[in-house]
Amino acid sequence: MTRTFVSGWAGCECLYPRLAASCRMLVPFVRHDEKEIAAALRQGGTTLLGWSTGAHLILKQLPEVLERFERIVLAAPFLSFTRYVPTGRLESMIATMEKDPGRTVDNFMAKCGHCGPLSIGQADHPALLRGLRFLLTSKADLAPGFSGEKITLVHGQRDRIVPVQASSDLHALLPGSTLLLPMSGHKIEEELLLDLTR
Repeated sequence: MTRTFVSGWAGCECLYPRLAASCRMLVPFVRHDEKEIAAALRQGGTTLLGWSTGAHLILKQLPEVLERFERIVLAAPFLSFTRYVPTGRLESMIATMEKDPGRTVDNFMAKCGHCGPLSIGQADHPALLRGLRFLLTSKADLAPGFSGEKITLVHGQRDRIVPVQASSDLHALLPGSTLLLPMSGHKIEEELLLDLTR
């Protein structure tokens, strides 16, 4: 079984260690740019999992990858980040990241619901900044008519990063998709994601 996990943030190995150990891991902006991720997704597999920005990148490639995977799980997905989060809030996060990247990462992880240690090296900070700037303008355009039968959307009801409405809107655009709303934050429990990708 080939499982691919497109992460949303550096440090996903700490957030999701069992998934990182059992999946082909694609880390946007840190290890792979958008073109490299698109090329990797075109290789297909059995299960495709994306979390946050990773789920957004999958949505941008959905017409290309929908038939290449047996099952697709999108955790905390969004078509456009700034459709659900005020641009000013994102710009403020970028400004803070430029001045104090360590504090920005710590604040983000706390809002995600992560309480443990996280190893993000200083070398990753420029990549994280590129990722934040990417979110200012990136959009996934889904034309009507896509079947969502093989797609599961998972969104924490207590998500403080991306409002649940982002997944509700996607659910409406993808007829046949499944929408799960666990009582979690932006970071979905790893055990649930493991169950959905087995």
